[in-house]
Amino acid sequence: MKTKKLLPLIFMIVLTFAAGCGSSSNSSSTGSIAGSVVLNGQSSYQNVLVYVSGTPFMAYTDASGNYSLTGVPAGTHTINAAMTGYESGSQQITVVAGQTVKALPMVLSLLATSFFGSAPFSTVEDQPFSITVSALLNGTVLPTYNGTLMLRSSWGDITPTSVSQFSNGTETFTAWLNREGPASIAFSDTSAPQATSSIGINVLSIPWRVISQPVLGVSGSGWDSAGVSWPSVINEGGKFYMLYSGSNGTTWNAGLATSTDGRAWTKYGNPVMGVSPTTFYSADISGTSLMYDNGVFKAWFTGYDGTFMRIGYATSANGITWTVSSTPALNTGTTGTWDYIGAAFPVVMKDSGIYKMWFAGYDGTTWRIGYATSPDGVTWTKFSSNGAEAPVVDVSGSGPDTYGAYAPSVTKDGSVYKMYYTGISATGSPTINYATSEDGMAWVKSYSNPRLSIMSGTQSPDLLIDSMSLYCSYFDGAHWQIALASYP
Repeated sequence: MKTKKLLPLIFMIVLTFAAGCGSSSNSSSTGSIAGSVVLNGQSSYQNVLVYVSGTPFMAYTDASGNYSLTGVPAGTHTINAAMTGYESGSQQITVVAGQTVKALPMVLSLLATSFFGSAPFSTVEDQPFSITVSALLNGTVLPTYNGTLMLRSSWGDITPTSVSQFSNGTETFTAWLNREGPASIAFSDTSAPQATSSIGINVLSIPWRVISQPVLGVSGSGWDSAGVSWPSVINEGGKFYMLYSGSNGTTWNAGLATSTDGRAWTKYGNPVMGVSPTTFYSADISGTSLMYDNGVFKAWFTGYDGTFMRIGYATSANGITWTVSSTPALNTGTTGTWDYIGAAFPVVMKDSGIYKMWFAGYDGTTWRIGYATSPDGVTWTKFSSNGAEAPVVDVSGSGPDTYGAYAPSVTKDGSVYKMYYTGISATGSPTINYATSEDGMAWVKSYSNPRLSIMSGTQSPDLLIDSMSLYCSYFDGAHWQIALASYP
């Protein structure tokens, strides 16, 4: 039997000739259907309407739930059972001429007239919490309920969005929300849309805890003795790889460090990608994004030639020896546009077979964050709005990103894109900020920015969502170094 979760329309147009139709039919081409209907929670099953789709044949059940339909044309039909306040039932049955066919029993469950829910007063974004929901009929908890509970938050990003494991009238299940701030959670059953109700919950931002010592610091001498920054971390096969930028006080190059736990790191001695004369990265290489894709390490990086910043592309079999493309993967915009001085500090993910990049654009005054897509990671198309290339995260009129938004880190958690990025406030101090998006292009900034600020300035975040680890750079007054924040 197939059960339809639809509230039936009981008031049908009853054809007055329906009862006589069977008696006047030719018995050589018609048959009968006999069956029963059970109403969950009731002792009497009388007056349930049973009818054959597309025909005038109908009957009502007796107190025991039995019914009989006679004179039904031979062939395959759908029979339906409907009762106000109950789910409807249906099944297919084949009528044989001159015979009475026995239908399977149909069991109809009560539909809720309301729900009652309870949840903690507050929770932390992205963290599971329990919701207990009761299905009510006129204020009384139903002993059983097999509906599908539909959840909606005031932001539209609660997980899960539907729950169907009701076996009793009250069930407790786990959910989580992807943003912080006051939220409202509404629940209803598609079968009983009039039964919608809601609860309120306060969602707190993640309280990141910073490890007191840098996880990757400057060397005593050499190419990264003046500063280390721009971490990009992946966990591949239980081994952590970090592509980072190091400076000797004059030039930035890209280095590699590895770890077994994401906390204790071992540097590879020399830069793995270095500046090269007469290239678009002749002055600096920094701001990398690392990926392991189909057995190949891939990196997108910021190349600087002393005037412009452009995004380059490189591949490697081991993360140490890199082949760098001679031309930029993403170039600056045309003169006077929002990124005509620099396209820099990328983060790249592969999402449903499409490479997606968020990057920083610079017009000589202000940093903003842009978006581009690629089928292969090599050829990119920038996001456009109203026919012109445009940023997807702009500066705010006030607050921690008044004068700049750059160096994004983007992950996808379920259907929600999450971005940690660097903001520059009116004081000029960089901090880590947070925003979320449903499509990667329209972003909602956090109510509680900035999310992280260490010492004299914090920038270039990189989030590993699976381990809730947030790497970033901070300035201790003398050097840029790399820190790790975690939760819980």
